[in-house]
Amino acid sequence: MILFLGILSHLVLAQRNDSILRSPQTELLQNLYLHSQAKKERRDYEGAKQDLLNIIKQNPTEDAAYFELALIELQENNFEKAYQLLQKAIEINPTQGRYDWAIGNIQCQWQKYDLGILYYDRAINKGFSTDKIFYNRAIAHTSIKNYSQALNDYTRALTFNPNCKECYYNRGLLYLILGQKDFAELDFELAK
Repeated sequence: MILFLGILSHLVLAQRNDSILRSPQTELLQNLYLHSQAKKERRDYEGAKQDLLNIIKQNPTEDAAYFELALIELQENNFEKAYQLLQKAIEINPTQGRYDWAIGNIQCQWQKYDLGILYYDRAINKGFSTDKIFYNRAIAHTSIKNYSQALNDYTRALTFNPNCKECYYNRGLLYLILGQKDFAELDFELAK
């Protein structure tokens, strides 16, 4: 459970500067969006939520605003509310893989690892590939004892970030479970 809370924190940090409003906006909506981001930075989550809700009120099809609102809900551990907001974002714009990734993280937080993997797969199939998505999916595979898939995902995560010590360490643990002590020792050495 603690690992997934860390993953959610990484999600929030990884997405912080990534969201931009998709549709052409008036100056007012752009300003609201920028204000919401500044408030989020200051941890004024209620103020940021109000700005994002105002954007949604003005333009109910603005998927990025639902996503940003979901990130705040995740930060506050409101997983059900975040899930609903992400579902709405996907309904509006089903091409955004990062929305599926976020839902995958929520599913894993709820210990629904098969569903988490399904959402991670969707995100990857939509072109959303980062070290963190493969790392998260590897943890989900490990949780349901799909060790060979977990090994593959840690290896894929390392192609994006060869300095990920957690990937080496966790992959080393999997090698130990699978009786491959030599590979485990190599990964543990790289994890130092």
